[in-house]
Amino acid sequence: MSSEEFQPYLYLYAAMSQPDVNGLVRTYCSPDEIGNLSATLISWQQARTSLEQIQQQEAGIANNVEIFHMEPNKKLETLVNNPLFQRTFSNMPSTVGMVNIDTLVATQRHVYLNYVDEIEQQIPETPSIDDLIDFCLPVNPSPPDPKVTQTGPNSWIFSSPSPDFRYLGGHLKENLTPDDIQLTQVSGFPVKAITLFVGYGGSPINVYHANGRLVLNNGFHRVYALRRRGITRIPVVIQQVANPAIEFPQQLLGLSSAYLLNDPRPILVKDFFTVGLTKEFNRKKMITTVQVTGQGGAVTFEV
Repeated sequence: MSSEEFQPYLYLYAAMSQPDVNGLVRTYCSPDEIGNLSATLISWQQARTSLEQIQQQEAGIANNVEIFHMEPNKKLETLVNNPLFQRTFSNMPSTVGMVNIDTLVATQRHVYLNYVDEIEQQIPETPSIDDLIDFCLPVNPSPPDPKVTQTGPNSWIFSSPSPDFRYLGGHLKENLTPDDIQLTQVSGFPVKAITLFVGYGGSPINVYHANGRLVLNNGFHRVYALRRRGITRIPVVIQQVANPAIEFPQQLLGLSSAYLLNDPRPILVKDFFTVGLTKEFNRKKMITTVQVTGQGGAVTFEV
């Protein structure tokens, strides 16, 4: 493979197991990284020791974090009255507040640095509160248009360079129009339709507020870009979780709710900026894909 087929990838390897690190390097990284695996595992052991010391010293640091009030703002008023915003955050009471980046509980363990470089260009040199609202809480984002490939009569693949691309669910369309009927490609007379959505995660950076903690739910790469620029306090949507046992997701990106809400010192965003806990790798370039296939009365998805 040429160097153009790899991209810089920051990995919080101190928080991962040895099989995780070994698997990442052998499966996804460049030949040079594979050849350097023994040295990487030695440095990983040092990183693990450093993280364990930090976790002992900072037990409880994620608890009872402060949320800072925001003054009334026309941009905020437009945001909270936007129908898409209201639908996105309709599952639980939500407010907008200022939070410290460093104490956010992180659910990701990696950073696509090329993507951060791209979105960081959207941050003004000295951002005002209105600039931060536009960046952190966009009402009408402009994500990249995914590529669509039909691979069979009832099969499509959607792909995007954004790591935030995903399947967004679907809904039943009760009343069909003549235009809908004309789009059918099989014999028979349709009477109902199911609309399936692919796209991107909710645009506003948002967190869950549960057990006194703020758990980052969406917008990790923007948060990382802001912190890299030296910005430490940002506006976010705060979803208030009254009953974590019922309302908090059982898992976020493979991390259990028990870990995120109860571990004495979970991984925080600030750990990505602590020397010795991360390592930059040359990783194969990745494209996020969603495959939709309908066959025999069933619809399947592969992400």
